Amino acid sequence: MFDELDVITLDVPLLIRLFEYAREEAKTDVDLHNVASRMIEMTRDGHQLSMDDYDSVIGTDAIHDDEYETGHSETEHLDRVKQLAGI
Repeated sequence: MFDELDVITLDVPLLIRLFEYAREEAKTDVDLHNVASRMIEMTRDGHQLSMDDYDSVIGTDAIHDDEYETGHSETEHLDRVKQLAGI
């Protein structure tokens, strides 16, 4: 059985801004995974993402990663990311 192919459509200004976020603001791989997950959910109905969607795409990751404050270890977070990514 094949997994459903996730497709994300976005405009170039948002793509460039997301590259900047990944390079300058994201603190962990979990931050990037969260962004990707939100983008997948936001485009399931065929919506094309633009700069108007930036705050929703980034969410609170750019401000503060509350999950690390809850006592979960970085290893637990990375294990979860690997599980979701299928690796």
